[in-house]
Amino acid sequence: MIPLDDRDEMDDDTIHDVMESVNLREFEVVREARDFLQCTLNALTLSIAILDERGRILAYNESWKRFALENGGNPTSIGSGIEYLSICMPFFGDEGEAGRFVVEGIQDVLRQRRPAFYLEYPCDNGDEERWFTIRVTRFDWKGPMRVVVAHEEITDRKRYELMLAHLNQELQQEARHDPLTGLANRLQMEEDLEMMHGRVERYGHSFCVAFCDVDKFKPYNDHYGHAAGDEVLQAVGQTLADQSRIGDRTYRYGGEEFLVVLPEQTLDTALLTLNRMRAAVEAKGIPHEAKEPPGVVTVSAGIAEVRPGSGKSLDELLKDADDALYRAKASGRNRVEVHT
Repeated sequence: MIPLDDRDEMDDDTIHDVMESVNLREFEVVREARDFLQCTLNALTLSIAILDERGRILAYNESWKRFALENGGNPTSIGSGIEYLSICMPFFGDEGEAGRFVVEGIQDVLRQRRPAFYLEYPCDNGDEERWFTIRVTRFDWKGPMRVVVAHEEITDRKRYELMLAHLNQELQQEARHDPLTGLANRLQMEEDLEMMHGRVERYGHSFCVAFCDVDKFKPYNDHYGHAAGDEVLQAVGQTLADQSRIGDRTYRYGGEEFLVVLPEQTLDTALLTLNRMRAAVEAKGIPHEAKEPPGVVTVSAGIAEVRPGSGKSLDELLKDADDALYRAKASGRNRVEVHT
């Protein structure tokens, strides 16, 4: 600043020179600040552009330029002054669905309907599918509306997440299936029964369950060995599943015992189904010389039903089926009994 009492002693040329010097210094300060901002943006790995209140690009970094060119953009859609909202639609796909979603998100930030917008999206360049994020945030300052748009490639992270999800799905599948027979196990059975039992009163859906047990299995194991016993369990389990209707479910309950769940069946129709299963196991003709008299592998079954209004719990239902199975065993085996 020039002291006020000295200004009267300066001639016009001196004042002009001083003002030019001041303006030049101010210009240099502004240019240095601008260059520093650009260098800062270029140093970032994120693809960044700054938009004004109308969605026009005010500034961008080198990563933004590379990102645009590598993903179908062209030099005319990169520079300052370009309306970014207008290039979103074709960039995010021919259908325009993702493009409209992004445009609406940016507009919401510009209009202060939300503080930020975030989206993960796939991008197929013809060789491989890659994944990116777009994050839109508003400047927290007192100047005119400014918005930062940042893109980042997350392909490696997404592949890792998808791999973990796939592994988790496989683990969930294994945890709910019996490794020997491939049938669903008791964990899956309990979840399914809870669901079906909840529908009994809510929707008026009755269903039946049946315990199936391989007759004289311990003597078979002792006589033929555990490997042969495992083969019998696999064959019986597969036969029961093959003879089921669409919608029926067969589970490995434990040991030589299986549970068959028959949605929306009455005791009469369930009896027909279980007798068909029993006959199919017998028809396989698997030799069983360790029982008296010697014969083939057979199964016995016990059926129970739960109806709307009965108030029967799952524990009671399974006990009823087990009681019916006990009667089938006590009555000579290779037969089906119904709990009434």
